[in-house]
Amino acid sequence: MFLMFAMTTDAVGVIIPEVMKQFNLSMTAAGLLHYGPMIAIAIAGISLGFLADKLGRKATIIIGLMLFVLSSYMFLVGKSFGFFLALLMISGVAIGIFKTGALSLIGDISRSTKEHTSTMNNVEGFFGVGAIIGPFIVTYFLSKG
Repeated sequence: MFLMFAMTTDAVGVIIPEVMKQFNLSMTAAGLLHYGPMIAIAIAGISLGFLADKLGRKATIIIGLMLFVLSSYMFLVGKSFGFFLALLMISGVAIGIFKTGALSLIGDISRSTKEHTSTMNNVEGFFGVGAIIGPFIVTYFLSKG
């Protein structure tokens, strides 16, 4: 999922010029598509991290995933910039919730500091791969029309 989250959040930058044309936006307004979800991830991670302790790691992961799936699906019915921005913000909250549960779970199940470090490095590696391939895929589809 970390790969998928990076693909979706980092691919947004590639579509900004298209969104600017489609909705006649300034660069500042269109930039909200990129930094809006990042702000939501940060706020959710900081303010909703307690859910991993209160509801449990797995339940928190599932809540984050369900919210992400719902917001992703809703893009099918969207027609306005504001709606798309709201969906990206909800996706950011979902990612923040998911990450607090998932990273806590990794800490819980790691049997040693070495194992924890290795697992976290792999998680971040997958995030990095997603950040590379997401924009590439979107660029490919944009070039095909």
